[in-house]
Amino acid sequence: MPFDTEILYFLLGPSTWALAAGKNDMMTILISKLIDDGISLYKKNQYKDSAYRFAYALKKLPSDIDQQTTDQFITNFRFMKYNCLINLAKCKRKLDSC
Repeated sequence: MPFDTEILYFLLGPSTWALAAGKNDMMTILISKLIDDGISLYKKNQYKDSAYRFAYALKKLPSDIDQQTTDQFITNFRFMKYNCLINLAKCKRKLDSC
């Protein structure tokens, strides 16, 4: 049974993101979880919930990369952004065709 948006908000609410702020390894884990959930929902034809996960992940990706961010994390965040954009586009295309 998929999570609805209220449960997702509770699990990955402001306090979770506040604790992860500045910790690239934690941000990577949380955003990866959102992407994995979005992919699972897409495979179950739940395009609206899937699109929400990808859009939420895009909002949570760090926009300002500080001096301490390693090239590996920069590459990971860039890959996650592209992954979210592509999957969000796929969801929107499916939603428009329904």
